[in-house]
Amino acid sequence: MSLKMKLVSMISAFVLVIGMLLIGVFAVERVQVDMGGSITFNADDVYARVTGSVVNAQVAPEGLDVTYSAYETTGNPTAWESLDLEFDSYATPIVISITVENLSTERSLTVNLTDALTSSVPNLGKTLQRDSNTYSSGTNIPLDPNGNATDTTTFTITLSVADKNQSLTNAQFDYDLNLYDENYEFPEIYDYFTFEVNEDGKSVALTDFNESLANSTDIVIPATVSQNADGQWIDGDDYTVVGIADGVYNDYFLYASKGVFTGNTIITSVVLPDTLEYIGEAAFARCSSLTSITLPSGLVSIGDGAFSECYGLISIDLSNCTNLTSIGNYIFRYCHRLTSITLPEGLTSIGTGAFTRCSSLTSITLPESLKSIGNSAFSECSGLTSITLPESLKSIEEYAFSRCSGLKEVIIDSEYVYTNATSTSACGYLFDNSSITTVKVLTSFLEKGTNSYITNKFPNVRTDGNYTVYSK
Repeated sequence: MSLKMKLVSMISAFVLVIGMLLIGVFAVERVQVDMGGSITFNADDVYARVTGSVVNAQVAPEGLDVTYSAYETTGNPTAWESLDLEFDSYATPIVISITVENLSTERSLTVNLTDALTSSVPNLGKTLQRDSNTYSSGTNIPLDPNGNATDTTTFTITLSVADKNQSLTNAQFDYDLNLYDENYEFPEIYDYFTFEVNEDGKSVALTDFNESLANSTDIVIPATVSQNADGQWIDGDDYTVVGIADGVYNDYFLYASKGVFTGNTIITSVVLPDTLEYIGEAAFARCSSLTSITLPSGLVSIGDGAFSECYGLISIDLSNCTNLTSIGNYIFRYCHRLTSITLPEGLTSIGTGAFTRCSSLTSITLPESLKSIGNSAFSECSGLTSITLPESLKSIEEYAFSRCSGLKEVIIDSEYVYTNATSTSACGYLFDNSSITTVKVLTSFLEKGTNSYITNKFPNVRTDGNYTVYSK
């Protein structure tokens, strides 16, 4: 190749390289980093400013809770609602500085800065500094501990990428900056509770309880909760707590598992919020140390086996739960220390095995609204001495009161039970308990005929006010 051709080739290559470099330079994008969220000042007379390249700063001052002064570099004396910060994509790191000055005297503040960062750029780094100190995001940072009016402090947020040739295109930076007075009570973090948002987007159900994180044996479930930027459930009013999620109660094996509190042996008492509407299956099953629980008036349903095998429970008061229409299957099964339970008016049904082997239960008043008693509902309640069957009752299933060895007296206010008591009926099986010595029947029922099954079993007859008393 001739020298001329070599020179032409070298010049062409040089021009090509220069051209490519120029194309690369002019092709560099300018990207916009959107900084949004909220900046909330919870202290009087706090002065703040932002330094850097700031454009389009707009704010609705009424969105802040207290009186304060603020401005940014455009000279617009407003607070911030959102700030759009524009940078060259190759100009990393990006530094955002926020300076806060405390103008009040003897003031001690705490700053909590939380952030969430998403980007299509790999290896994106971020740091948070207060003056010369570096903090992790979400750390509580003391501000102006001496309360001097002239003190200032600067927060520096730095975004950077390992490879500066990579663009920050599509990066978004959202943060909350909060200033708190020293007496401010930070919201409680319910790290031992897990909630799940319901379909309405306004309410939640309690889905899990971590006993290793709970610091008490007395549990109070909150009425409302919120969720912070880190996804933690905290004290707040964004969501209403309406339920405790279902576990699993196997009707065939009569075994509870996977309920929110199932098998917990530590809890001694639980206070449920007035907002609670339902308690799921097996929710408190086998909580052997549970001695008391406050049930709210708004309760609508209790799932199968919810309190089964709670051996420490002594009493239950459902009298205020007027929206509760049914006691489900096996709810209080094997609560053998349960001495009393008050049922609400409006209750229409008691499920299968609901009070099986509640051997310490000596008496129970069935509400006038009750229509049905399920199979084995009160079986093996050996401490039960007397039972009154209300006028409203239309159904008693088999073995409802079987093996109640202490049952001495049955008072029948239900015409249905009286007329349907036979040797082969579920109503008649009630009287197979050999311990029963007395049956009291409203005399008005006799106008429609005598029940020979009852008179044969209890041949002695006398009158006691409105009742005809049959006895052995």
